[in-house]
Amino acid sequence: NSMTLDSYIDYNKLYPNIIKIDVHASEGPLLEGAKKTLSNKEFDFIFLELHPDHDLNVYSQGTTRINIINFLLNFNLNCLMIQGFRSHERAVDKKKFLKDGLIRYKKIDKKNIFNLLYGQEILDIFILIVKDFDNFKKNNKFVEMND
Repeated sequence: NSMTLDSYIDYNKLYPNIIKIDVHASEGPLLEGAKKTLSNKEFDFIFLELHPDHDLNVYSQGTTRINIINFLLNFNLNCLMIQGFRSHERAVDKKKFLKDGLIRYKKIDKKNIFNLLYGQEILDIFILIVKDFDNFKKNNKFVEMND
């Protein structure tokens, strides 16, 4: 038996401020069952490991990364793709991080979604979801990547 994230949160009277999602390509059904949580925006961060489309097709009933990110954007959430997560440039990114302590990201919106996902077809990507982007930028050691 299983229950939706919304049901689990309600049943257990939880009020998480951080949610980590790594459900091995079942992101579609999980997020569909989290609409109340996403709408209420009681969380500060969601860490989402987003799997490739070929895996999502099997475990999320044919949904795609673009569908999932658009789903999140429709809740007026800020989606940030974190650089260096399982990429071929990870060693370079690690050196930059160790030097300056900054985590690099690219903000995803409906205009740049296709360009950001291009070439990422076989790798998992890491999406940080924040509700208040201005506050996030002010209070964290993150820096936006250049194009």
